[in-house]
Amino acid sequence: MTNTYTVSAFGGVLRDADSAYIPNDLRNADWQAYQLWLAAGNTPNPYVAPPAPPITCALWQLQSVMTAAQWSSVQSFISSMNEPTVSAFFDHGTNQIPSDSKTLLQIGEGIGLTQQQIVDLVTQAAAISIP
Repeated sequence: MTNTYTVSAFGGVLRDADSAYIPNDLRNADWQAYQLWLAAGNTPNPYVAPPAPPITCALWQLQSVMTAAQWSSVQSFISSMNEPTVSAFFDHGTNQIPSDSKTLLQIGEGIGLTQQQIVDLVTQAAAISIP
C-alpha cells in the first residue's frame, strides 16, 4: 500500500493510514520518507479545518431574548414532551445549551421556529451578559 499524507495545521503532515503526525524535521525517518514521496511527484491532501463548534448559551440568556409568548410556548411544549430529564434540564436557568441540540431543535420546531431562527436566537442570547 502506498502512503498518502494530509497537510497538518501545525506544520508537518499526517500520515493518512494511521493519522500519525510527522513533524517537519529532517532527522525524522518518517519525514524523510514523506520527502521521497513528494519527490516522486505525489501531492498531499490539503488541510481542512474542522467545523466551528456550535454556539452555546445559558437557558436564562435564551429566555431573555425570547418574547414572553415564545418562552411560554417553550414551557408548554416541554410539558407536553413528558420527558422528566428535559423538564429538569430546563428548570435550571444556568444550564448551557448548544444551538445544534436535537432537543432544542425539536422544541423550536414544536413552537414554529426554523432551525435558522433557533441558531439566531442562541447567537443573540450568547451575547447577553449580566451587567
